Amino acid sequence: MDYTRDEMTVAARERAAYEPETADRTPRGLGGAHLGKAVESRNYDMAATTACESPGPERFTLQNIEDAMNYQPWTRDQQEAGAVVREALTAAAKAILRSVPDGAFRSVALRNIIDARMNSNAAISFRGRF
Repeated sequence: MDYTRDEMTVAARERAAYEPETADRTPRGLGGAHLGKAVESRNYDMAATTACESPGPERFTLQNIEDAMNYQPWTRDQQEAGAVVREALTAAAKAILRSVPDGAFRSVALRNIIDARMNSNAAISFRGRF
């Protein structure tokens, strides 16, 4: 696939964001954003990894729709998972606000980050049930 010069620049920036961290632990390509727990490598124990695991998604039905609509209090593991997601998505939103020109596409990108946050919260809440 042939890329235009602008597409090559964007691709290079995207690759740079995933390169190893610099000496000050700031991932490259993120304008100095410190992501903290959002980019830390973690050694999860079995309890932490099973917090969000489930047998697989289930379809919405008349029997389970009330479960989906009711408040789902989070456990400590879910709170930690939510904090990691929130921190990473906040950093992404800040990077977009700092680096992307104002306009319709930037607005869509920011809305998608907000959608990602809400959908991540739901997935954490339901432990992947739906």
